[in-house]
Amino acid sequence: MEAVCNAIAAEFLVPQDAFLRAWKPNESLDVNAEQLAKHFRVSRIVIAVRARVLNRITKKAFDQFHSTEQRGRQKQRKRSSGGGDFYRTARARNGNAFVRAVLGSAASGELLYRNAGRLLSMSPKNVREAYRRQEGGA
Repeated sequence: MEAVCNAIAAEFLVPQDAFLRAWKPNESLDVNAEQLAKHFRVSRIVIAVRARVLNRITKKAFDQFHSTEQRGRQKQRKRSSGGGDFYRTARARNGNAFVRAVLGSAASGELLYRNAGRLLSMSPKNVREAYRRQEGGA
């Protein structure tokens, strides 16, 4: 049953006729995967699986490609912090105009950093950093 579901999903996401027309036999798997992944809006691995199922690449070529892709994903995961940007989240939660007004008032001395922090649900230290980032364009 799973194999049937996978085949249906593959045909829906990357139709065989369209895939075969777009596949460039004189190009490498890497080049084809990059171009077709963008065209079909799927991952490079999905393209490699489809290429393997449709006998456009060997099992060995697929295994090497898959291994390389997995290593790349692991490196990417290690590099990413895994969390969002605190200051962008604060802007989204509170609204850009409100955040700008509160930060401007705190920086000009009209509002204590402690009170600005309460309004924005952050510490006074983070209010200063948010203002610095705002002024720096970050």
